[in-house]
Amino acid sequence: VEAEDAVRQAILFDARNPDGHSTLAVLLMSDQRFSEAEASLQQALALDPAHSESLRAMGMVYMLQERAELAVSYFKRASALSPRDLALAVELAGAHVQAEDLAAAEETLRAVLRADPRFNFARHQLAALLAEQERWDESIAELEELKGRVSAKQDVQTLIDQLQSHRRLAERGDSPKIHLAQILVKDRTLADELRAQAAGGADFGQLARSYSVGPTAAQGGDIGEVILVDLNPLMATALEGVPAGGVSPVVETPAGFLLFKRLN
Repeated sequence: VEAEDAVRQAILFDARNPDGHSTLAVLLMSDQRFSEAEASLQQALALDPAHSESLRAMGMVYMLQERAELAVSYFKRASALSPRDLALAVELAGAHVQAEDLAAAEETLRAVLRADPRFNFARHQLAALLAEQERWDESIAELEELKGRVSAKQDVQTLIDQLQSHRRLAERGDSPKIHLAQILVKDRTLADELRAQAAGGADFGQLARSYSVGPTAAQGGDIGEVILVDLNPLMATALEGVPAGGVSPVVETPAGFLLFKRLN
């Protein structure tokens, strides 16, 4: 609130400066006040239609609202003004993905890597995009290239192993529906303890109700039936080979640590 008040005060003193309106928009965006952020950016662009930071921020506002076509148009305008800004080009690729124009997203990422083969995040995004299209060999090739360029080689190898597992499931073509329950916790030690208890015969549903912070905790972690091949590769790999009644290994995700029980 204090930062917003300070920026608004600065705008009062210099209302013709697009930087102030753009800075305010970023603060509003972080507070998910997207309509107000859009209005501030429109003011900035009215003052300077070539204000690249405002164009970029407008693209982000539209992406956060899932208005992908508009996001693409603003990111393109910003990129035309800052053609050497490769991070901006990666953001444009993300907008293309949201707009379901995967060919444009791929070409944008490949252009980034032609300009800078060391841009590891762009290569990771390209690998993910190829995997989404089940272009397994190409995706794995990009990850192998990435593995040679980073220090965390084991993390990349884990991704490769997950993709290979996912490819096997996809190529099998007969992935059945399985009934799952899950537990989501924020602490790895707790996740390991709960897995040991569940694997030892403790009531998985009761453990979920007691410890899980996931959306289905009140239902004993029950998430219903899923098709294994449709799951995130990380989760599909963890569940591959788990029998009915079995408990998966702990899976680390951005949301926390997951473990699953196969109910059928």
